[in-house]
Amino acid sequence: MIWSKLRVMVRANLCEELKNRLDFHVAVYRKSHDSEYGRAWITLDGEQVGSWSCFEQLFHKVAVEQLRARFPNGWTGLEYDRFVAEQGVYSQKEFKSLLVEYLGMDPHAALVSTVPLTRMLAVSDKRIGRRTLARFALENEPDLIVQLLYHVRVNNLIPTGVV
Repeated sequence: MIWSKLRVMVRANLCEELKNRLDFHVAVYRKSHDSEYGRAWITLDGEQVGSWSCFEQLFHKVAVEQLRARFPNGWTGLEYDRFVAEQGVYSQKEFKSLLVEYLGMDPHAALVSTVPLTRMLAVSDKRIGRRTLARFALENEPDLIVQLLYHVRVNNLIPTGVV
């Protein structure tokens, strides 16, 4: 699916509290080390609150020494794909495929998904009402972006410090 159309469809599901505040972006930097994987990010009021760049995420989760030990002679694309999947890191392509997948699923089921991005979309969705959000177990939510968007939506807050 074309990114511009996908972005419009995802933004159409945003609740009133987040409608003109939350935005989704993707980029591919040609001739760079991660041009195949690209970057995706989310902004709230123009400030970046989430980023999905394979290398950026990977280096936040895995020590460089661990990478060197695992891949002493470098890696192939397939080895890298397998390794980042084990680490729970998304590429720009996976980010877009998760958005497409979300559009086809029930938002109530998305609230209990194991994928943080899917839960974030569900918390921001206009099809999820306040009573359903009140039952959402925020104290068990490990993802900071989901927590932030929950508070912005439920309390109609303007965040002073972004995640």
